[in-house]
Amino acid sequence: MLSPKITLAQKGQGNPVMSQLIRAKSKFMDAVDVSIPEPESALLGGLVLGEKHSLGAEITDSFRRAGIVHTIVLSGYNLTIVARALMWLFSFLPALLSGFAGALGIVAFTLMTGASATAVRAAIMALIAILAKLVHRDYDIKRALFLADSSWSFRTRRCSRSTHHSNFHFLRP
Repeated sequence: MLSPKITLAQKGQGNPVMSQLIRAKSKFMDAVDVSIPEPESALLGGLVLGEKHSLGAEITDSFRRAGIVHTIVLSGYNLTIVARALMWLFSFLPALLSGFAGALGIVAFTLMTGASATAVRAAIMALIAILAKLVHRDYDIKRALFLADSSWSFRTRRCSRSTHHSNFHFLRP
């Protein structure tokens, strides 16, 4: 079996926003690990942050066989909780600013959890929902899903032709 060696090329040269988001996620998971025993702490990480790899292959496989693996992946539900909490917290501000806080929370939470394809799709749909609320329009889930999938497909096709292979290449200075 191949055992690649990894060497640190540079330290402290990454994106400072991503660094803070990953640090916050790590602190949260450390606090959960200290407070709650395994495997419950890993399950909480999956429910809150979509950390299904922390559950281990056996438990993740059990969730898959039971047909409930969707409960431990990041979804619109997680993003809705973050957005609603921030919008409520900033509800004393004008609607546009509280909506901006919710949108910023969605983007930050999506980046913090790794910006997987499903998370980005959920984020786009949640951002459309916030926009619809701000402009007093009905939210049409079919149109939002179409727009989210179309924009993600466009980005994926565009990036597959580029030389960048990192999910976060667009965040580099």
